[in-house]
Amino acid sequence: DCLTIACPVGIAANGYSSSPFLLYGEHAQELALRAIITSFTDAMAELLLFLKESFKGIAFDYVPSAAAYTCVLTDAYKSAESLSVDIASDRTEFFTVRNGVIDTLMSFEHPPIQEREEEMRNSAEVWKARFLSTLDSIFHTGVLPGDIYLFGDASRVIAPYLAESSWISGFSHEKKARIRAVSGSHIFGGESFNGFLRGCADARLASLLFYAVKHVPLF
Repeated sequence: DCLTIACPVGIAANGYSSSPFLLYGEHAQELALRAIITSFTDAMAELLLFLKESFKGIAFDYVPSAAAYTCVLTDAYKSAESLSVDIASDRTEFFTVRNGVIDTLMSFEHPPIQEREEEMRNSAEVWKARFLSTLDSIFHTGVLPGDIYLFGDASRVIAPYLAESSWISGFSHEKKARIRAVSGSHIFGGESFNGFLRGCADARLASLLFYAVKHVPLF
């Protein structure tokens, strides 16, 4: 009844991420397979099904945006370990990449991020509190990398507040996060395609184009 993507991403021993090779000879009271599951909304699933039936000769590849971002990070930015945050006006998705593959994927809703100067700090602080609270739920999967990549049209508002404090020290061996807001032109080495792909708001489309060109498997 709906379009769902499910991919295994690892194994957990006693609630913590572990390598299968490290389990040999160890005493584990509980083993669990870790997986990332994403689903399209009903309206989006109906639209995609309509497109697929309307263009039967064209192959459609349904992937979460995190897959396109991972392709960009590992190929264009040569980053095998990172935390990426995709910030929309009222919803944020973030994921970790370890050893070049997606390891965790989470999202949370928040009040709209305001860009007016007098309301910017308050909305950014509310966002940051929600972000840190959600990070607590994935801490058992491993410490966070120090490289943070920001995507989305609201990333320019949030970037200064993630860079100004040592918040990452509670989740990582790093004392300060290395923040980088990704823009459309950065993904293609500075090429903006006559100004069509430029700022942070264009990073999603640029990532999708990059993924389509590279055609890298999801995992």
